[in-house]
Amino acid sequence: MSKRLSALFVLCIGLCLVPQMSHGQETDDTRAIRALMTADQNAWKIGKGKQVLSHMDEHYPVFRAPTFNGELDFHGIEIMDTPDGMRDWLNDPEFTGAPGKEALADTLLDFQSSHELSRIDVNGDYAVAVSRIAW
Repeated sequence: MSKRLSALFVLCIGLCLVPQMSHGQETDDTRAIRALMTADQNAWKIGKGKQVLSHMDEHYPVFRAPTFNGELDFHGIEIMDTPDGMRDWLNDPEFTGAPGKEALADTLLDFQSSHELSRIDVNGDYAVAVSRIAW
């Protein structure tokens, strides 16, 4: 009797863990998107505008989501820019990277930025990656 109960217990634990384990595994698509977003943020950090542009296609929008009491306010999302709108700025030889970095150069001691991918959804040839970028 106890052998049947212990086998049943192990089976139940296994069934509870399988969906969690498979959900956390990345596909080749999500790994590629993560690598692209990391390369993009590295290009911003070192001020390589042409490299930033090389990561974008014609349908790449940049959205801004304001925060309210430290939480994202998804009702206030707006499109900040597109590659066409940023092309001249990113191709400028004086481009230094993250917006506002050069404006703070006189008073800034330690400029830092961070990025993290919050969600990646892939559906066939289309993908959406939601990232949080802070300067």
